[in-house]
Amino acid sequence: MPKELKELINWLRAEKHSIFKLQEVHCSEDTAEKWSCVCRYQALFGFCGGNKAGVGILFNNNFNFSDPKGIL
Repeated sequence: MPKELKELINWLRAEKHSIFKLQEVHCSEDTAEKWSCVCRYQALFGFCGGNKAGVGILFNNNFNFSDPKGIL
């Protein structure tokens, strides 16, 4: 795991907020599940191709999140 990602995950866990919005996540459909497992958050990602980096929204497990449209 890259050092920057490890530092980000540690910071997220320390902050204990319910929702995090991230940009420049460099996440693909192949790595999205890894993000959720490593961070222990429910996650939504906007995937981009080429030189685009994408965005993500992480929902902490302490957040009462419902998914009425079945996105997750």
